[in-house]
Amino acid sequence: KNWRIHQPIVASETGFYVNLAEELRPELDAYAAFIQDRLGVEIKFSAACVKEQDSANRKLLDTTIVGFPDRIGDYLRITGTIKNAGHESVGELDAVISYLRGAPEILGYKDQFSHPDKESGFRSFKGRVLIEDPHDPQKRMLAEMLIEHEGMKKANACTKSLRDMDRALQQMDSGFKTLFGIATSSVTQARAGINQARKLIHDTVASDIGLNHLISDDSGYHSLLNKEEPIKTMHGSMHGVRRQVKKVLENALGRS
Repeated sequence: KNWRIHQPIVASETGFYVNLAEELRPELDAYAAFIQDRLGVEIKFSAACVKEQDSANRKLLDTTIVGFPDRIGDYLRITGTIKNAGHESVGELDAVISYLRGAPEILGYKDQFSHPDKESGFRSFKGRVLIEDPHDPQKRMLAEMLIEHEGMKKANACTKSLRDMDRALQQMDSGFKTLFGIATSSVTQARAGINQARKLIHDTVASDIGLNHLISDDSGYHSLLNKEEPIKTMHGSMHGVRRQVKKVLENALGRS
């Protein structure tokens, strides 16, 4: 809902927003404390953090940003984690999400508990909250509040190496296309297998905790039925990648 909302103040440089975020950091910490007190749930917030200047400048290259600093929504951000207490913690997570979806200060959100990522199965809730300086109304900006469940956070940590592997394969595939003008079909198959394996891990953890009941009926999302197939696909495709890379290099070097 309205996730693409821009910063309320238009500036020409990312440095303006980075400095403003630093000034408003205590206000975001105070808002997180307000959420804890109001809802009375078992949620632990990290300290609010500010995006580094270099990171902000790199993000200007994203296709959704295309050089406009006011389109970056996470100069100031904070993470809240619901303690993993099995099925009992699902109600607490639901209470936090329900409040944030209806809170007037939340101007946009992305609910991946109701609509998990279709490729990886990743689940989280992100809200764009308007933070203001109570003594100077001109100082205000959107901050990103990430709400996680401890169980899903651990699942994401488990699949981080698979995500990095996928990115490396993507770069390798792009390199082969640039250098040799060919596409490596085995890489595409391997990347599909990696994403299926990531999704399998997230789906299994979500089912064990009981988070899947938060999924919208109309989301079109379905868990994988055959838990062994993604692993087999990834394993077989990685062997295919190795064979195809060897063949490409031999042909490029003029060897038989």
